[in-house]
Amino acid sequence: MPTLTPASRRGVALTRTLLAALGLLSGAPGMAQQWCTTEGPSVVVSDQRTSSCYLNNNGSTLTVEEGGSIIANGNTSVISNGTDSIVNKGRIAPSNSMMSALAASGGTTVLLLNAVTGQIDGGTAIVNSNSSTIIRLENQGRLVGNGTTVFNMGGMIRTLVNSGTIERSVTAGSGRTINNTGTMEQLTNEASGKITQNGTGVVIHNTGSILTLVNKGEISGGTALHNTGFIDEFINTGSLIAPDGEDAIFNEGQINTIRNAGLIQGGVGLNGADLHIDGDSARMTGQVNGKAGSAVIVNGSFTTDNNFSVDRFEVAQGGKLRFGGNHFVKTREGVFQNNGVVTVPAGVVADISGDYIQSSTGQLAIEAMSASNYGKVEIRGSAVFDAKSKLLISVGDGATLANQDVLADVVKAGSLEAAQGFIVEDNSELFNFQAAVKGNSIELLTVLDDGSNPDDGQGGTDTGGGTPPAASGGAVSKRVNAQGFGQGMGAAGVLDGFVSGTGNTGDVANIVTALGRLGSQEEVAGAVAQTLPLMSANLNQVVIGGMQGVNRVIQGRLDGVGGFSGMSSGDGYLADRHLWFKPLASFADQDDRDGIAGYRSNTYGFVFGGDAVVGQASRLGLAFSYARSNVDGKSTARTNRADIDAYQLIAYGSHSVASLPDVEVNWQADVGLNQNDGRRVINFGGLDRTAKADFDSTTAHFGAGISRGFQLSDKTRFTPSIRSDYFRIRNASYTESGADGLNLSVRSQTSEQWFAMLEGRLQHQLNDRLAVSANLGAGYEMLGESNGITASYVGGGAAFRTPGMAPGRWLGRAGLGLAMHANDRTEITARYDLEGRSGFTAQTASVNVRWSF
Repeated sequence: MPTLTPASRRGVALTRTLLAALGLLSGAPGMAQQWCTTEGPSVVVSDQRTSSCYLNNNGSTLTVEEGGSIIANGNTSVISNGTDSIVNKGRIAPSNSMMSALAASGGTTVLLLNAVTGQIDGGTAIVNSNSSTIIRLENQGRLVGNGTTVFNMGGMIRTLVNSGTIERSVTAGSGRTINNTGTMEQLTNEASGKITQNGTGVVIHNTGSILTLVNKGEISGGTALHNTGFIDEFINTGSLIAPDGEDAIFNEGQINTIRNAGLIQGGVGLNGADLHIDGDSARMTGQVNGKAGSAVIVNGSFTTDNNFSVDRFEVAQGGKLRFGGNHFVKTREGVFQNNGVVTVPAGVVADISGDYIQSSTGQLAIEAMSASNYGKVEIRGSAVFDAKSKLLISVGDGATLANQDVLADVVKAGSLEAAQGFIVEDNSELFNFQAAVKGNSIELLTVLDDGSNPDDGQGGTDTGGGTPPAASGGAVSKRVNAQGFGQGMGAAGVLDGFVSGTGNTGDVANIVTALGRLGSQEEVAGAVAQTLPLMSANLNQVVIGGMQGVNRVIQGRLDGVGGFSGMSSGDGYLADRHLWFKPLASFADQDDRDGIAGYRSNTYGFVFGGDAVVGQASRLGLAFSYARSNVDGKSTARTNRADIDAYQLIAYGSHSVASLPDVEVNWQADVGLNQNDGRRVINFGGLDRTAKADFDSTTAHFGAGISRGFQLSDKTRFTPSIRSDYFRIRNASYTESGADGLNLSVRSQTSEQWFAMLEGRLQHQLNDRLAVSANLGAGYEMLGESNGITASYVGGGAAFRTPGMAPGRWLGRAGLGLAMHANDRTEITARYDLEGRSGFTAQTASVNVRWSF
């Protein structure tokens, strides 16, 4: 057992007397407290101890392992009079819940660590007396007190770091979770930390000195901070949560700087402190009050939840303040200085009780919904706008502004100085706003920007009270033209009339407002594209492509494409009457062309028919086809889609010239019905609509050709041919539904195309059952029509024409086939065909099954 010196014995007695006087220790000194020293300078507790541990050796350490505990009967459980470290992973507590658990009663404690699994609890969890210094007090677990949890009673704590829970557990009465009457150099609550009060008291109470107080986690349950002493800087990036009606911060002493980038829920009493609001996530729900010398400086992006009454208020350069409601900012002796951006939403009145100064870097942003619903600023003192001061006008979603609307008293002041006018900017491509000073107020006038002049937004001072003349039309057309979107010029001309009107009603007013919210020429052109007829007037081109696919199937039957007919070894191989069935799939892609949007289409379907020899040299047949096409437009419209169900009845035939048995004439005639379902999504400027179309089309086709076969060998044959095909489509008129005033009433439309083709086909028989074929051809479209559509908006305005695409007139075609005789009466043919024009490709895969009978 180590020998205590007389001086040490006197120190023990003095310390015990002091702690007893403070109510931290009861009972008389004795051997019950000596087990710590008898176990040497490094004490490890892994079991349950029921008497106090008194540490008096410099350099000694105490470790309470997980599962171990010190629960002293009637005494403070651990008393330190100078030690290297105390590490608790278990539990330290007195048996009497009113006693302290751990007390530093003198000397220097280098490290006091409560680990993640540790708990220190009692009447007071940790006490640091006025003769003690704790270099680092760190809590990762739980500190629980019934009266005060951590009490720095006149001593020094260099660093207190909490990443666990510090809690005052008693719900009745008032108390303090952390009470500092001494000095703390750094108190930090980490992001995972929680300092809480279950009663009605104060979470952190300071009558001493704290150099830096940092909260990254949560401080809640009572007044988060009550200061009557000195705090140099308080930084909050976490949450301060006070009960309803309570202050989160109540400063009666001196706090030099408070910085908030987190949540302060509850009132704030600044006294004379500076409050800096930083970052983009700061929130303060209670009123902020300050006395002489107090200031609020907004450095980040902040929206008010309540009022401010301070000496001085500033929005720093780069800072953004948004009034979240009808809140006031009251400045006593100072001013409201705007060097950043102050935003007032529509329907909100920002009340500035004092003087207002906006510097050359300052901007006042007003959100507007209509001529009667917009943000306002009331300044009860003087308002001074420096040269180059900016007014930013933001047209909000759902707004109903129109040309020549007047927004009165946007700013109203006791006196107003803006001798050099304003720079007015807005988020609308089609509308500008002119600012005019009328006495001690500022009003805004909505004017149409017809695109003749750059949008410099220059306002000015208007003392005459006159109204500028209405702007001329062309605002939409000029922007559509500037984007090279010629297809939309017809629709743009009608929309010009909408936006230039001053008495728009109904859905036209909504359309004008939506156009007015667009912020660029590109957005305007995109909006016009969304209002054009289905598939940008190119639907007939898709239909003709489908008819050409069926036409190729019939020609394949007549020509014996990929099969054995016409081969020397195949003559008479099959009977003269046939039934056949051919499923097919086609994929087409048309690029944009001449400023007109292209499309993509997928087509699936089938053709089946039957034919027989008539007489000695002719063949006649009938066929039926069905195809389903899904078409997606490539316009800037967000969704432009059509589904087509196409039905065709086909008659076809061929005749061999008697005098020239290798020469054959063939023909085809068909009629059809298409059922078209389309939808256009209109989504711009706050509009979100879908225009739906449902209409029928009739189709007709006639084609004829002549070919001559040349037998190159017993197994190889080459057949050149020429042919001409005429296609005609007539779409019924229809009116869309689902898009209100932007529904289109579309007139009936007829489209025609006439092709001339020159093609060569090469066939080669591999054996008695297999043959391959290849074909290559070129053609020219004779008419060159662009398939335009005439339509008008249901909401009003004249009819306009939307030109369709004039497809490339030269086309090329190629294909490969493989035919197989499955048995004496069945032939199966697989083919791949490719067709191309300028910017257009179509690929078709098909399988043909033919039965002889």
